[in-house]
Amino acid sequence: WGRKKSIMFGSGVFVIGSIIQLTCNGNAQLFVGRFVSGMAIGLLSAVIVLYQSEMAPASMRGALSTLYQLGITFGILLAAFIDQMLVDRQEGWRVVMGVICLPA
Repeated sequence: WGRKKSIMFGSGVFVIGSIIQLTCNGNAQLFVGRFVSGMAIGLLSAVIVLYQSEMAPASMRGALSTLYQLGITFGILLAAFIDQMLVDRQEGWRVVMGVICLPA
C-alpha cells in the first residue's frame, strides 16, 4: 500500500464517519461516527507527514512539516469559530457535522 492510497482511504473513512455523525439519531450512533472519524484522523496524521517528508527536497522538509502543523492549528481555530456561530441554532450541530466533510 502506498502513501497516496492510504491518504485516499483515510479521507474516505473520514467522510463515512462524518456522514454517520450527520445522520445520527442518538448517542450511540454519534459515538460510532466519532470513533470512525477519529481512526481516520489518526491514520492521516501519521501518513501525511511521512508522505510530505518523502516527497519534499531535503532543504524544505522542516518548513513543510511546520506548515502542516500550522495548518492543523488554524483549522482547529476556524472550526471553533464556525462551531460558535452554528451550535445555538436549531439543528445547528448537524450543520457543524456536515461542514467537517468539506476538507475531506
